Amino acid sequence: MKKILTALILSTSLLAFAQNEGTLRLYLTPPAEAVTIDGELMEFGNSAKLKPGKYFVQAWCPNKAVLDTVIEIKAGEILSFFYRFENNENYISYLEETKAYVKKRNVHVALPVTATAISAGALIFTYFKGKQLNDEADAKYLEYKYAGVDIAEKEAEFNQAQDKYRNYYYAQFVEYAALAVSSYFLYKGIQWLKQNPKPELEKDKNPFKVDQVGFMPNRYGGYGVGLTIALD
Repeated sequence: MKKILTALILSTSLLAFAQNEGTLRLYLTPPAEAVTIDGELMEFGNSAKLKPGKYFVQAWCPNKAVLDTVIEIKAGEILSFFYRFENNENYISYLEETKAYVKKRNVHVALPVTATAISAGALIFTYFKGKQLNDEADAKYLEYKYAGVDIAEKEAEFNQAQDKYRNYYYAQFVEYAALAVSSYFLYKGIQWLKQNPKPELEKDKNPFKVDQVGFMPNRYGGYGVGLTIALD
């Protein structure tokens, strides 16, 4: 009977103690890498048992603005705190610089690469097509040269084949010139790329630093190591 009574008293005490506390649950997006409550580091999980009152909460996530707010805990209640981090100034600046850099790189490099590839492809096609038409024109010339009574017809066929080849023959020079121009700008673009490296994102450091370390009583009647964190 004494054991039952002792267990009942202990259970009642724990229940009363629990009712004198509130629960804070943090739902941060993306997950924070460091959270402090009144300057003390929150080490495990996303929830904490706290006595009723107001608390200063800070949270840090790389490349995000530091969460800096005050929450109020009430006895026996669960406070679910939802928050989405916003980009910090350094990361916003990096994104803007990268966007501007990509635009310039497209002008200096991507466009010349595309123009050079198109010019080279067109030139290769024109060369082989012109060679084919040249062979056809040579064949038509032989037919015309050794033609009999239909010499006029063969001459017309030869002239037609020669005109087709001539168009591709002169087109080669235009495409050679286009390839030379685009290659020149591609060379300049490569030089620009060497002189203008892509912006790099500076590593974001944890702004919370250990201000002091000491032993403090915990709610179980013992002592634990306490870390006091300061915003760097």
